[in-house]
Amino acid sequence: MRALLFLILTGLLSSCVFKDLKELYSEEEVIARYASYESGSRFITIDNKKIHYRMEGQGPALVLVHGTIDSLHTWDLLMPTLKQHFKVFRFDIPGFGLSDPFDEIPSDQVVEESVVFMDKLFKMMKLEKFSMMGNSLGGLLTWYYAYHHPEKVEKVVLLDSAAYAQDFPWIFDASNPIYKFVVSMGGKYFGEDFIRLFGNKIPGVVGESTHPKFVKEQLRRIGMMFQSEGNVESYMNLLEVESNYDFRHASVISKIKAPMFIIYGANDKVIPPSIQLPRFVQDRPNDRYYVFPEGAHVPHWENPHDLLKLIVPYFVSK
Repeated sequence: MRALLFLILTGLLSSCVFKDLKELYSEEEVIARYASYESGSRFITIDNKKIHYRMEGQGPALVLVHGTIDSLHTWDLLMPTLKQHFKVFRFDIPGFGLSDPFDEIPSDQVVEESVVFMDKLFKMMKLEKFSMMGNSLGGLLTWYYAYHHPEKVEKVVLLDSAAYAQDFPWIFDASNPIYKFVVSMGGKYFGEDFIRLFGNKIPGVVGESTHPKFVKEQLRRIGMMFQSEGNVESYMNLLEVESNYDFRHASVISKIKAPMFIIYGANDKVIPPSIQLPRFVQDRPNDRYYVFPEGAHVPHWENPHDLLKLIVPYFVSK
């Protein structure tokens, strides 16, 4: 695996070697492409921090929480259906996408501070009762928020959620000095070079998708947002926090009052179901579970149609 890491990072670096590695996208460029007023994007200020969000649809409230190095756009394939049934609120976690990063806080307090921030945000948006769905890091923040606010959270869906102790793969190992150097120096070209290297599939991360063009655009978006002014440092800082995460919050999972529907991809190498599911079932034997047999880490990219068939009836049922 470390040999593979070396080859991939060397390939990315060599593809950029004759380019201006320090050139980054401006915030204006990223906003014009991914947060225009016409797209439904809005910004709100909390504790002097600019937060990017969208509110769409009518019905019971549903909050969507994205994962690591992602943004609210990750849910786009689900939105035409979800907004027919729900008032959907999605936002960029501070430090990712187009939301400002937290002020410097101890790395072991990031999860707690994120939940405090989320509660402030939901109050400002007048969200009093709602269901939640989160992917990866967003899954962890979702179930931890549900634990702290049982009076607000009605139902939870977790998509390949972080929860119990494991090692994270190299692709998120920001403590590796070679990784840090290549990613931080990639500039505008990093996302495109990554797509040229992997196409629309990343083994163990993004599986075969029913919407391959959408996947390429999402990888392009992640690259553009990552390599934009002010974001490289905040992305790398958060990745390093995740690399050193101690999983202590998992001790509360059995105490969460909201019912949960826990979904994984069988081929997820980022957060392997072979590690997570036995612990979830042990702690929460009465919850619902499903494994996509061909899925990896992002079922909302890979198989949105079948995912919607699972989650919409779950959320609307009494």
